[in-house]
Amino acid sequence: MDAPVPLRVLARHFLGLGCIAFGGPVAHLAHFRTRFVEEETWMDDATFVDLVALCQSLPGPSSSQTCFAIGVLQRGWFGGLVAWSCFILPSALLMAGLAVGMSTLTDLDLTLLHGVAVAALAVILNAMFGLAARLTPDGATRGLAVVGAATLLLMPWLLPALAPLATLIAVVLCGVVGWRLGAGPGEGAGRVACTTVGPMASRVALLLFLGAAFLPGLLQAAGVGGGLDPAAGLLRSGAFVFGGGHVVLPLLQAEVVDTGWVDQATFLAGYGGANTVPGPMFSFGAFLGGVIQAPGWPTSTVGGAFGVLLGCFLGVVALNLPGLAVVVACLPFWEDVRHRPGVRSTLRGINAGVVGLLGAAFVMAVAAVGSMSLERGAAWLLVDVAIAAGCFAVLRGQRAPAWAVVLGAGAAVAFLNVVLG
Repeated sequence: MDAPVPLRVLARHFLGLGCIAFGGPVAHLAHFRTRFVEEETWMDDATFVDLVALCQSLPGPSSSQTCFAIGVLQRGWFGGLVAWSCFILPSALLMAGLAVGMSTLTDLDLTLLHGVAVAALAVILNAMFGLAARLTPDGATRGLAVVGAATLLLMPWLLPALAPLATLIAVVLCGVVGWRLGAGPGEGAGRVACTTVGPMASRVALLLFLGAAFLPGLLQAAGVGGGLDPAAGLLRSGAFVFGGGHVVLPLLQAEVVDTGWVDQATFLAGYGGANTVPGPMFSFGAFLGGVIQAPGWPTSTVGGAFGVLLGCFLGVVALNLPGLAVVVACLPFWEDVRHRPGVRSTLRGINAGVVGLLGAAFVMAVAAVGSMSLERGAAWLLVDVAIAAGCFAVLRGQRAPAWAVVLGAGAAVAFLNVVLG
């Protein structure tokens, strides 16, 4: 790489990308490659490919982590924060605005959001197919995907006491089985040489990641709850998600919907909204932070628009913090560990398991949306099924952008609501 770029240049590039980065993680990474490899020549193609491989192997949102890592390679951890903050800012502001507006929605607005929730089913299914093609290429990995889905769906029935840990148990189980099965096709050694993060900073970041993942839960177990509970759930979700932004859905659902802090309709509407804005999926944390209703959380203690906005800020930080910390922890050592068979085989198992987790999330979302549709009448259930199937066909067959499909479905349901009464 050439000399480090000024922070203002780093901020300008990522703020601009945050405003136009529609299309999900794959599109984000394509934007990054075009801008920073081809146009700005901040790194060569081999370095970029291995940086992406690192971020896709770690828990957390891969495109946000890649953007953060590019900033870290240029200007250390502070440069990473500048890059990430500017990239997520446009989508986080839009999602915060949606959270603020939830309290003033009209009947027509609620119908529009129901349409967004219906389209979200197609987005989840399309994401699952995309991940399955890449992460479950053989019988062994497809079997692990089934294990992941079954663990998440059956744990509440078989072992209710362990239901809150079902996602973590599924990830660990698939990782252990993957490790025993052995690595898949070999990969070359990494080429990412990080000189902007020293060993001490890496150790501190690792402690921060472990603290974010486990400390809030330990404090909860010790009886320290209240406003810490939602933050603990968001931190856990950000720490244990593998496979990209969409896979965080079942984790968040378990943390905020099953606890009663966010109702299912609002949750799915927010997820659909996150697919219509540019930037990373983890801006969903801003929305959830703004709509969570839990004792001690700013939306309950502060109240008003300021309480919602404060909740939005805490939500997006809590959901993203573990993934950013683990990048700083691993960057200096990636070259030494990436090609080890044990590491590759464990990640192979985890990645296969997350396909199953997304499949389980789809099943739960279908049940929730189906229940909402039946409340409006059997005819509406048929309408919603047709709209969801049409959205999936357009996403899968025509490769239309998710934001256009989601907005189109919301408008279609709102129109039908006016026509059919």
